[in-house]
Amino acid sequence: MRFFAPALTDGERVDIDGLAVRLRVNERSRRVSLRIDPRTGEAVAIAPTARRLPDAVAFARTQRGWLAARLKARPAASRLAPGSWIEVFGEAWILIPNTSKVPPTIFSGSDRKLAPNHQNAE
Repeated sequence: MRFFAPALTDGERVDIDGLAVRLRVNERSRRVSLRIDPRTGEAVAIAPTARRLPDAVAFARTQRGWLAARLKARPAASRLAPGSWIEVFGEAWILIPNTSKVPPTIFSGSDRKLAPNHQNAE
C-alpha cells in the first residue's frame, strides 16, 4: 500500500495526457505558473518550491487545453545549417561556415547579405 506519490524533481519531464511538461523550481516566483518556453518550444510548469511541484502538475492538468492550443500555434522549427537562408530584421542572410581562425566578418551583397569569410562578396 502506497501512502505517498513518488517525489517530483526540478527539471523532470512529466506526461500530461500526451503532452510533455518540464517541471521547474524558481524561488523568485510566488505562485505556480505555466508557460511555453520560447527557446525550446516546450511547456514548462513553474513552482516556487520543490514541495509545490505536485501543485504545478495538477495546474498543468487543468490547463491541458490551453497548453495544446499554444503548442499547436507555434511555428515549425527550422534547422540552421551551412547554406541555409535566414531572415534577420527583414533582411535575408545566408549561413556560411567560418573555417579559418580569423574572426568572422560580414559582407553585404546587392540583394543579400553574406556571412563570414565568403570568398566572392557581391
